[in-house]
Amino acid sequence: NRFVAGFIGSPPMNLLEATVLVDALDVAGQQLALPNGLGSPGDRVVVGIRPEHLALVDADAQDLEATVALVEELGAEEIVHLRLASEDDAAVPLVVRTTGASKLEPGDPTGVRIDPQRLHLFDPDTGVRR
Repeated sequence: NRFVAGFIGSPPMNLLEATVLVDALDVAGQQLALPNGLGSPGDRVVVGIRPEHLALVDADAQDLEATVALVEELGAEEIVHLRLASEDDAAVPLVVRTTGASKLEPGDPTGVRIDPQRLHLFDPDTGVRR
């Protein structure tokens, strides 16, 4: 459930509020591919994605557009804290775990690639996984 997803792992799973569209999710005003059968258009959901299941990519391969807020260099890996671009200028945080040196700096734009099969959808009211 959402409660467990929010504290298991370090860093914990990203939890993003979203709305189901016909064949996508609206996350902070951006569209993200939706696996089949995980909701009906208009449904409100919370999207869960583990930081290690995200990839930093160039704009031409991105699913979501973001800006770097902080980079934690941990030797063989980095934890990159992002802010998703949003229609209403609200900061939507997203954390990515990556190997190697990304050479990103705070304020840099970056793309995020997400495997839709790695998404977890939760009911926003009950917290139960769909």
